[in-house]
Amino acid sequence: MAMLHQTRKHGDKVSMDHLDLLAVPAQASVQLTPGGLHIMLMKPAQELVIDSEVKITFSFSDGTTQHINLSVKKNEP
Repeated sequence: MAMLHQTRKHGDKVSMDHLDLLAVPAQASVQLTPGGLHIMLMKPAQELVIDSEVKITFSFSDGTTQHINLSVKKNEP
């Protein structure tokens, strides 16, 4: 399962807040970044290998879907 998270700073603490949905206006774009808005794979069916790709399917409110290949990167502190 893929989950969308937003990293937030609260004073000295950092947390990742789960987002159920992300509203993106028509013709707008969203950038996913480590330490910001990002996708987290929970219990992936296959082992994730650094520098490989994983296919993610995005579902939109109008019922359409889009398949995207994303690179697996090492989580840098």
